[in-house]
Amino acid sequence: MVFHWPLRRFVIAASLIGVAGSTISIGLLIKAQYRVIQKPYCQEALQLLQNNSIAMELIGRPIEIKRPDVIDKNQIFGTLRTDINVPFVGSNKSGLLHIEADRKFAEQDWSVKRLEIRFNDIPEKLLIAYKRNEDNQNIDLYEKKDVLEW
Repeated sequence: MVFHWPLRRFVIAASLIGVAGSTISIGLLIKAQYRVIQKPYCQEALQLLQNNSIAMELIGRPIEIKRPDVIDKNQIFGTLRTDINVPFVGSNKSGLLHIEADRKFAEQDWSVKRLEIRFNDIPEKLLIAYKRNEDNQNIDLYEKKDVLEW
């Protein structure tokens, strides 16, 4: 007589571990995406976008910021420099908000360097909503060796 209970228990245990691991991974990914939206450079970029009357006329109010793709290797989330694409939806148009922000030291506040809009319906066109005047800022160029900040 063959006893099958231990094999069934292993299959059930492995399945539960797999489901639990996947659920935890998805939860952590969503939490990381929301943390990016709550960063000061994202809030400052949204404020700069709302101050730009031409951009607001094209996008339409209200603007809803969506969760960014934090897995994309082209996006930079550093302690001194960030370069990300954040999806948005307005009442007229939707697209990607490209945010470049930096700071000289980790203790300083973030400063948005450049803010660009790429609409979904016209992806070949780019609208520069904000560009910092570099004469007033003495910001060095940073290497890509920044530590990730979450």
